[in-house]
Amino acid sequence: MSPESACCVGGELTVEQAYVIAIISETLPLDRPYRVQQADIALILYGFDSEVHRRNVRRLIRQLRVDYSMPIISDELGYFWAQDHQQITKFCALLEKKAKKATRSYFETFRAMKKNLPLKNRSIFEFFNSFLKND
Repeated sequence: MSPESACCVGGELTVEQAYVIAIISETLPLDRPYRVQQADIALILYGFDSEVHRRNVRRLIRQLRVDYSMPIISDELGYFWAQDHQQITKFCALLEKKAKKATRSYFETFRAMKKNLPLKNRSIFEFFNSFLKND
């Protein structure tokens, strides 16, 4: 089956999604510990690597994980197919830890902004003028 004609539970795959599956499938067979990095996927898909292309690779990987239940996991070496439940469990625990850390960071920023930067009916210029006068 060609990547262009692949179809899964989440509906018809886009060409990009199908190619990502094909690229990650190159990490098989199981007897060699190989990962494919974001930069390499971006280079294969788009012809060169950039932050915009890496962001798009992350979006495609997320779609494949969420919409198609693909067991694509990653570590510091790159993306690969999960080989067993233990790998998926370990990866999910890492995702949970990252999500909690990011959530704490966002709430810390939110609370600081809400408490320390009340603009109310003032313009931003009035706010900074009053802030500078306090120094």
